[in-house]
Amino acid sequence: RQELNGLVGALHLEYPNGLTPFGAIGTCIIGAAEKPSQMPWPDAMTHDREQLDELRETSRRIAAMATDLGPLSGHQLASIGATDWSPSWSADLTAASEQLNLAAIALNDTALNLGTLLKVPAQGLSLESYAALDQLADVLLMAPTVPANLARQAHDSQVRAMVHSLAKHGSARKASWERIGPGWTPQLAKLNATELTAQWSKAKLTWWPKSILAKRSLAGRLAAFRDDTARPLRSQIETMLLPLADVNEDDKALLTMHSAAESLLQGAYSGIETDWAALTVHERWAQKFTAAVAQVAGTDHQALSALQLELQMLVCDNRVHLAPAGPVGGALLAFRDAWRDLRQQLNAVDALTKPVAPLPGPPSASGAMTRIQGVLSGWTLARHQLRAWCLWRSVRDKTISQGMQGLVLSLETGAIDLKQVETHFEFSYCNWWVNKIMDRDPVLRTFSSADHERKIREFRQADTKFQKLTQQYIVATLAGKVPTATGAMVGADSELGRLRRELQKQRKHMPVRQLVQGLPTLLPKLKPCLLMSPLSVAQYLDASYAPFDLVVFDEASQIPVWDAVGAIARGKQLAV
Repeated sequence: RQELNGLVGALHLEYPNGLTPFGAIGTCIIGAAEKPSQMPWPDAMTHDREQLDELRETSRRIAAMATDLGPLSGHQLASIGATDWSPSWSADLTAASEQLNLAAIALNDTALNLGTLLKVPAQGLSLESYAALDQLADVLLMAPTVPANLARQAHDSQVRAMVHSLAKHGSARKASWERIGPGWTPQLAKLNATELTAQWSKAKLTWWPKSILAKRSLAGRLAAFRDDTARPLRSQIETMLLPLADVNEDDKALLTMHSAAESLLQGAYSGIETDWAALTVHERWAQKFTAAVAQVAGTDHQALSALQLELQMLVCDNRVHLAPAGPVGGALLAFRDAWRDLRQQLNAVDALTKPVAPLPGPPSASGAMTRIQGVLSGWTLARHQLRAWCLWRSVRDKTISQGMQGLVLSLETGAIDLKQVETHFEFSYCNWWVNKIMDRDPVLRTFSSADHERKIREFRQADTKFQKLTQQYIVATLAGKVPTATGAMVGADSELGRLRRELQKQRKHMPVRQLVQGLPTLLPKLKPCLLMSPLSVAQYLDASYAPFDLVVFDEASQIPVWDAVGAIARGKQLAV
């Protein structure tokens, strides 16, 4: 009995959130055919009654949106993440969507035109492909400023390496020459810095006054390389020697590339007088051109070779077509403007809608413009639901902040409908809560239905046996209190003598009320239970009669309260 009562107590124990395991299990049985949403809370005692009511209120708010929104899975406004709606915001979004749609159409058209001219695929591109095409457009528009031979051989890595080395040594020589100091003629570079350094060091280390004469002699020879033909000072000589050695090294490297540079760069190369910064720009252009072509062509080596050959003619022999007024140059400018306009319009729409995912899809996904136009078309068809959708996004954020992201996921994947969210939440919460309660309650955790049925069966058997024994005990106890008619002689004035005398009479019987009153101790022994109506109680039982242990009313609904009050007052306990 204690074990059975312990299980009942555990099942009906009310927790701080107002739930009992018994009620929660019943809810789980009702929704057994459903799959519960995930609940993230770690402990069953996380919520009190008020907090659980707040969660239920949130689920009711979500359910109330069913009429205005319909199913959330695949909803046309699903990409909008904004939560604040206003008439002005709605109007701004409509205008921005129209501009974005026009920009997508323009980009698609200009890309197709450019793709035809450059002989590259331009239909259904991804954002990454459009960006690669934009980089190629920038490089091609700069091609007329690059030496033609360098543009022709831009894809040759050795040529690019030579130009890079040329610009590197040229820039280094220029920097070293500036460190030599002012007043020196360019012919100084023809001197051997190593020999000069050795002569100057020897002059400094020799004995005096020979060292003075040696230094003066060397300074006299260097005077010919001064703009003013005056002897350089000692400090000027010592400052010049180390940078001059660097100049000698760079001149040797430049000399080995001189012939190739004149052939490749033509007018852009003027020996040591070359504009090395401009040459660096040309070298970087070649690198960007190669990278842009490879990015547009992709991993198809055959397409890469074909595109390189096609564009090689364009940037060399036909570069006149790249002028802004030329057919290719105009198409490049139109595409570049359309691409920048699309990015600007897309950013404007993103700022308004705070999209949950990029409208064009992943950067590498093809069909970006088609996807944008499809989303915008859906927005137009569902624009009357914008207000309700923003409200849903607001409630969604609150739902997630309360920890019910599993419920949101079920809604957005179509696992449940908005109309069912209230009952689904109750089922999901009870399913989670019951599992957590069973984790912490050993009585529920160790419950076995087979063992429980065994205990009930044994208890019933014991209870039946106990009832029979109780009946026998009561009968025996009561029977032992009944006086025997064959017992000792009793007096005529005793209760039993009075009762015998009344039983022997043929007439002039004592009134029942008076007889009952005269048997205060004998009557309860003979008749411990009396079956009487409220009227009989009033007629036959005096008000001073000892109270009964229990008064039982059968069919109490048929007795007016005022008629039953007298009988109620006769007992110590009442059963209705």
